[in-house]
Amino acid sequence: MKIPLVEAFRGVGIIKKILFVSHRWEEPGQPDVDGEQLNAIKAYLGTHKDIEWVWFDYSSMPQKVRLIHSDRDWRTPKELAEFDLMLAAITDMYLTARILILLDGSYVSRFWTLTEAWCSMQKATRDGLKPATEDEQRRYTIKCIHNATEKHDGEGLVEKVSEKKPEEMHGILKKPDVNVTNAKDKEAMLPKILEYDSHVKDMYAKMEKHADHDQGAGADGSTSRQDAGTVSAF
Repeated sequence: MKIPLVEAFRGVGIIKKILFVSHRWEEPGQPDVDGEQLNAIKAYLGTHKDIEWVWFDYSSMPQKVRLIHSDRDWRTPKELAEFDLMLAAITDMYLTARILILLDGSYVSRFWTLTEAWCSMQKATRDGLKPATEDEQRRYTIKCIHNATEKHDGEGLVEKVSEKKPEEMHGILKKPDVNVTNAKDKEAMLPKILEYDSHVKDMYAKMEKHADHDQGAGADGSTSRQDAGTVSAF
């Protein structure tokens, strides 16, 4: 499946039918030890019948599988390329799709989950990122699991990241108590956090350019145009 980024940033098209799950892997190679995450996803889907696809990183991205007594990465070149493509575009998805945050007591200590939560609480505009926590703007749903509570952990997460500008979020994420399994992910992503505002503005500039181009097309729409990009997400 391909997700057109222009449509995603406009909030139309297939992106409205996809749920992205933000969750912490509870053990290496086993993100959901006792099935509580799955139960939370099923409960959400039971009340959101318009969702047709669920993006869950463990099963949606080609993961590195370690065999006993071997550190070899058994993914094919195609799988590695697909993984890298998804990784590069994942924040665009968390900036535009509906997000289910599965919040446990250790969620805020992880680099990827904290980044995803922040993205889910922002709105992409032509002027860059703006906080989006009001009901009519909100794309995220927080479901507390395990020892997390709505009052302490849920409200604490919103307070921690929702109003942060990219520079402030960069300062939080770079701290040594924000952990990541692959240190290279953090090294690669931190500089990009600072570029999010300009990235979003660039996307809107492309969208407006395409709109002007479409208005100049013939009655049959025959004028060709390039899409601002697509992401293969499943």
